[in-house]
Amino acid sequence: MPAASSSLPTTGYLLAEAPGVIRATTVANESLRAGSRIEEAIGIGWRDLVEVAASSRELVTPAGRFRLETMRGANEETVAVLLVLEEAQPRYTTTTVPPASATRPTLGIDIVGGKDTAARGAVDLAMRLAKTMLPIYIACEEGSGAEIVARAIVDASGRGQAPFVHISADAVPSDQFIELLLAAGPQCAGGGTLYVENVHDLDLETGRRLAREVDRGVYADAHFVASGRGDLRERVARGTFARELYTLLRTSTVTLPALRDRDDFEYVVRGILAHLGGQPPNERIGSGRSGSSPPSSRFEVAPETMRVLRSYAWPNNVRELAAWLERAIASAAPERLILPGHLPLEAAEPAKSEGAPMSQGLRHVAERSALEEALRAANGNVSLAAKKLGVARSTLYRMKQRHKVEP
Repeated sequence: MPAASSSLPTTGYLLAEAPGVIRATTVANESLRAGSRIEEAIGIGWRDLVEVAASSRELVTPAGRFRLETMRGANEETVAVLLVLEEAQPRYTTTTVPPASATRPTLGIDIVGGKDTAARGAVDLAMRLAKTMLPIYIACEEGSGAEIVARAIVDASGRGQAPFVHISADAVPSDQFIELLLAAGPQCAGGGTLYVENVHDLDLETGRRLAREVDRGVYADAHFVASGRGDLRERVARGTFARELYTLLRTSTVTLPALRDRDDFEYVVRGILAHLGGQPPNERIGSGRSGSSPPSSRFEVAPETMRVLRSYAWPNNVRELAAWLERAIASAAPERLILPGHLPLEAAEPAKSEGAPMSQGLRHVAERSALEEALRAANGNVSLAAKKLGVARSTLYRMKQRHKVEP
């Protein structure tokens, strides 16, 4: 990949990584945000993108005209494609199939804050720090809502109309991280925000360089927000994290609790359902302060379903819960009551996490409940029940034998 230079246009860039996910972006467009699938964002899949990059090196899509640069691994296989947006095409505002980000609401800060004392305290602190130019470090587990808080900080800071540069440190090799950082820097010269996700993954030299650019370099006028796992002080002591970067971040730390440690689980569930299930227009979550009553949803959670949800360890926190509930809504439709059988099969076999694991007894009850509900909904048809649970017929037969469920 060529080094960043003044020839790079200021319109922005996307870094797409196999198998087709946007890992970093400087384009101020919600449908092109980091984490989006490239096919949903610009209308072309990963394989086709790689082929175009290898041949024409230019791509015209409804989102704009891009110059393409490939990044290859040790075996010469393309591992990432840098899309430099040379000309935006705002006249294309709709597509045949709208991007997922255009149709699925982003979870609001009210859900991250909720009614839990620790979570609300963290969000309130973040909103106060947003009014300052202090660098902010959001410490949390994967999926706890760091990006939601980062974007809320931007909104509260009055910088919402300025560039928001979002780079995920774990998705970009160290040498390319610096190139992308410098290429995006001029966009923040007017007082934008730099958000570095997974900052704990930066090596020592890259961390030192980032600290210099934030302190007195191209990002000196930008508000610096970072998120990562755990206490950075321990990483500094082990010699795996740059002390210079830690010094910038240590005074303004916002710690988000894990979902399993929160005492407002039902509030979070109902808040997410209101987003995903179509709440009344005047009750959209995210518009009020954290801790307010959750908006109503046209979907309801059966008591036994709530018990299954509570018993799970949630290693990926709010993000994972939202994915489960989205799946449950699709499985329940057109019914409005979400039953255990509408949940993903993982509900019966909770993943391990740092929290207390689910007991074998609860796991057995959850799996049997999901199995019975799937068979009931399918009128005893094994093929349909297996499809509903997302498992093979052979797996479902083994589940029936294990739980002694009669045909």
